[in-house]
Amino acid sequence: MREFFTKRFFRSDLLCTEIELTLRLDLIQKASRSLEFIPNIQFTYEEGVIIYKQKFIEGDNRFTSNSFYELANNLNTMYRLGLIHADIHKRNIIIDKGHVYLIDFEPSMVQLKFNKKIVKSKNRSSVDRKNNTVTSLTDVKGYYNVSKYYLNSETYLSDEKLASMSFLDVYKVLTT
Repeated sequence: MREFFTKRFFRSDLLCTEIELTLRLDLIQKASRSLEFIPNIQFTYEEGVIIYKQKFIEGDNRFTSNSFYELANNLNTMYRLGLIHADIHKRNIIIDKGHVYLIDFEPSMVQLKFNKKIVKSKNRSSVDRKNNTVTSLTDVKGYYNVSKYYLNSETYLSDEKLASMSFLDVYKVLTT
């Protein structure tokens, strides 16, 4: 069985300042030590490469309505610490023994891939796209898209509406 999930990032591909990078990496690692829904994360730096190492959780991925309630509460807790995930989608949410885990935090939200500048998010909000940023709205939209899919909801919420909603608000709308 795998013990860790590992990714490598060339520092030159991470389009942020050293200060921004250091602050984000410290915040991610601190959150993974204090929040049980974020499996332990460690970053190491070796010769221009940042190595991301996170405890591997296999997961059974049996999503229930309660899974999304738990995820909404977890995300609210994460935001109180000032941490944005920026890439919430179904492969970054693991359900294991009834508990929800959030994995695969990027060290920088803006990266170079194949010589193109990209923002690492599958669910970037239209507001963030327009402003060329990544804010908590992108995470709210990612949460909405994943929850809507698994809860089989047909409720449509625009980015403008999502901007005024918490994760729990989205959960309540999708489950009522």
